[in-house]
Amino acid sequence: MAATPLTSYQLTTASAPGAVMADPTPTALDATNGNSCTNSGQTLLRVQNTDTASHVVTLITPVTEGGLALSDDPRTIPASSTKWIGRLSETVYGSKLQMTCSSNLVQVTVFEP
Repeated sequence: MAATPLTSYQLTTASAPGAVMADPTPTALDATNGNSCTNSGQTLLRVQNTDTASHVVTLITPVTEGGLALSDDPRTIPASSTKWIGRLSETVYGSKLQMTCSSNLVQVTVFEP
């Protein structure tokens, strides 16, 4: 099945002096199909683990060099924590970032500058 797309929130709406931006509601990662989002190379992911156990979010690297595939990029998100992942090179991760996670108790919010 195709990866479930994630909505990207534009940070430029909060760039005016004194602007207030509401905190977007995060989306649970799709443990069955994976997820995808746009990647500008400046994209920020706020990853929240709402579980009492740590989970791994794996960022897919579609790049091959000389016929060899670059290994995917696993990121451990500790239990009950929030981590930020960002500035993911389009050359390595592509303009459409794909990710997988074994649990839908991990939520993500995608921000674009």
